[in-house]
Amino acid sequence: MMFVVVTPPAQARKRWGTHDAAAMWDASTVRLIFGGLSGAEDLEAISRLAGMVDEQIRSHSRSRRDVTDSHGVRQVPALSVAGLRSLPEGHAVLFHRRALPVEVVTTPWWEDRRLRDAPSGS
Repeated sequence: MMFVVVTPPAQARKRWGTHDAAAMWDASTVRLIFGGLSGAEDLEAISRLAGMVDEQIRSHSRSRRDVTDSHGVRQVPALSVAGLRSLPEGHAVLFHRRALPVEVVTTPWWEDRRLRDAPSGS
């Protein structure tokens, strides 16, 4: 098992080149995306990866003789660029293989007694 942690994705492109960085991204079965990225292209690609969802829309109009309610559906990104960029501290979006993305809340290791008090491996 191999782990690669890069922040931002441009770091991987600089280190391994565009082609190899893209190959690592494509081969990843688990991706954990934290907020704070500012690269528009990377954010847009992640948003597209999350797919689209249906959003219910309702409209209400009134005239002198009639009141009209209409309902519809439109497709919107499941994760917007702005939403990805501004994830709260400690929150991340987890992409795992073919599963739908899910927002997770992480705990820093120093706040988890089990990890903080674990014996060192050295």
